Amino acid sequence: MAESRAYKTEELLKLPFRRLQEAELERAVQESDNTASADLTAAAAAARFNRVKTIDPTIMSRLENVLSDESSDYACRAAHYIASGYDRVRAISGEIPSIRETDSAQRKKSKVDTIIRVAAEKRSMADIWTSFIELLNTACPRENVTDEEDPIYSHTEWLQLLDQLMEEAGRYQETITGIYASKEKHQAVQKTLDKIREIEAVLEKDPSTPPASNALERLESLTGLETLKKQIQRYVDYLTFMKKRAEEGYTSDEALNLNMVMTGSPGTGKTTIARILADIYYELGLLPSGHLVETDRSRLVSGYVGQTEEKTLEAVEQARGGVLFIDEAPSLVRSGSENDYGQSVIDTLVSQMTSGAMKQTAVILAGYEEEMHTLMEMNAGLRSRFPDMNQFHLPDYSLDELVEIAEKAAVKRDFVIAADALPVLKQRLDQSRVDNSFGNARTAEQIVDEAVFFQGAEAAGKDSLPTEQMTMLFPDAFQRESSETGDPEAELDALIGLESVKKQVRELSAFVHLQKRRQSRGLPELPLQLHAVFLGPPGTGKTTVAALYSRILAKLGLLKRGHLLTVGRGDLVASYTGQTAGKTKKKVREALGGVLFIDEAYSLLSDAGTGFGREAVDTLVEEMTKHGSDLVIIAAGYDESMQALLRSNPGLSSRFKHILQFPDFTAGELQQIFEREAAKFSMKFGAGAAAFLQERLNETTITGNARTMVDLFERTMQKQAARLFDDETADITCIEQIDIQQAWEELQDGGNRSN
Repeated sequence: MAESRAYKTEELLKLPFRRLQEAELERAVQESDNTASADLTAAAAAARFNRVKTIDPTIMSRLENVLSDESSDYACRAAHYIASGYDRVRAISGEIPSIRETDSAQRKKSKVDTIIRVAAEKRSMADIWTSFIELLNTACPRENVTDEEDPIYSHTEWLQLLDQLMEEAGRYQETITGIYASKEKHQAVQKTLDKIREIEAVLEKDPSTPPASNALERLESLTGLETLKKQIQRYVDYLTFMKKRAEEGYTSDEALNLNMVMTGSPGTGKTTIARILADIYYELGLLPSGHLVETDRSRLVSGYVGQTEEKTLEAVEQARGGVLFIDEAPSLVRSGSENDYGQSVIDTLVSQMTSGAMKQTAVILAGYEEEMHTLMEMNAGLRSRFPDMNQFHLPDYSLDELVEIAEKAAVKRDFVIAADALPVLKQRLDQSRVDNSFGNARTAEQIVDEAVFFQGAEAAGKDSLPTEQMTMLFPDAFQRESSETGDPEAELDALIGLESVKKQVRELSAFVHLQKRRQSRGLPELPLQLHAVFLGPPGTGKTTVAALYSRILAKLGLLKRGHLLTVGRGDLVASYTGQTAGKTKKKVREALGGVLFIDEAYSLLSDAGTGFGREAVDTLVEEMTKHGSDLVIIAAGYDESMQALLRSNPGLSSRFKHILQFPDFTAGELQQIFEREAAKFSMKFGAGAAAFLQERLNETTITGNARTMVDLFERTMQKQAARLFDDETADITCIEQIDIQQAWEELQDGGNRSN
């Protein structure tokens, strides 16, 4: 174990400083021995600097712990890396407001508070940098880092003026009463402020100040998105090439098209990439401003004639010179809604882009891939404004990438995820990844926030907390509270009858357990089909077993939610051409992570020649392929009719490997169902009552099976209630033979109302 840690430490310290991973280093520091912890702590300080871009108290504290006369070469190199990358001018560039004589008293007081706060922050940053340089020059002297090369923090006059400004602002604030304020003290504040600005204006031209991180560097620092990064780099290369051509005097028929389409699920980074693109356009000089205006349907579409166009033009004006980013753009147009004004947004945008009014403004549309494709197909004018090379897709993050995003989110909150919590986090993320509503990076960050909340709540009432409790997130913080109650396998065993069904479900469960054992040993996975066909008449327990089957699969880790969604033909098949596929897909999305139970599935073929049902079947086959193990379908119905359904589509029959037969219940099993229903309500049988029921069941063919027994019990209770209405002394927990007899006769006369 010690050798493994030493090897890991060695590998971590081989990385360039700019590529250090803060979360990994924090964990390594916790696990390291004393000999390695100094270098790891220095690396952790450098990694934190990469993120915060300043020397904060945490970085300073870490460096003070590792820098001394006997500092290691690595610790000194880490400290010099921080010194060379620290933008000293930007760190103190906070704007100090001026106070006008015409400002109200409240406004003047507010500005004075801001002046004192900003001046104090500048002074504090100067003090930290001064302490850092003194520490660096003492522990790790190097000729190219001296006080002379840091004029902004060694500028005595500037430091004195900051102190003077805070004192003068405080004295001026004391004179503000009502409409009166000391003119003399106001002039003193303004005079000092002017001197500070004059010095800072000179110091901002300091050639030793490192350049700010550019947009492409920010893009490269993002987790995942490797293909997109290459695409954007090629796009930037193209824009740079075209810009150089223009500078050399070569002409082009059309101006560069900066409009962009970005597709992807929520949380895949579309807004972040849009901001980076806005900065790229600005850095290349293609747009006069790098600002981004974010908007969506709710801020553009109005319910009244003319207002939508006004709102759209207002958004265009706000974005002029920069980028207009429209999130969930496909939602602007809603099919089947004649009174919706979303199309007006599209028409107004196209008109503005066509007329040249948006010559210095880029438009970025974002949304789901399929919906965006539909939007473009419906609007040829819009489509022509967004060339194929300007359309980027952001894929869902992999599990490992989501874990990395969660780790970054934790370190932003000054937490580190413990090593033994990572598998729990990964499982939690995997359980959340079910359908296209999954929030990707947002969900990862939300899970971290929930973990921090849990840890904070657990710490409530404790007088003192260990450092680990304040800085580490442990497995318990990531555990999701299960709403599951009871054991589904035990509940299956407790069902009356159905022995062959129970046997098949047990065999499937055993196969899954074996699959997990194979995985743990690194063996190849065996093919596993979970879709099933339940054959049998009504009331034989198909829906009940389907619900248990779903819960069993969830317990075994094969389904992420384990819920059951029961649908019929009407839920899947529409009445008009082209609507069935969408209707079926909607139900499939609702069922993801659980079981889609199609009752009387054979009815999908009863089309009367329209073919809509067959379209539903074809769509189901496509969705089964698309969603893989996230979707389990159970098709239920009568034997012969179901066989016809399976033959209707080769893809359907090949995917349903498990055929479970649900036979009619025997007379004895029906008796048990009635007795169990009675026991649920604390009922008992009077003399001859149970025997009477058994005799009737033995001599009668029952349709409806368990449903008929439940129906008979409910009727029996109604007959008992009528019999005891005027008898306050009778035993209300006893079912007499007459109650069952009257209920039986009524059932026979009226037919089985459950069928």
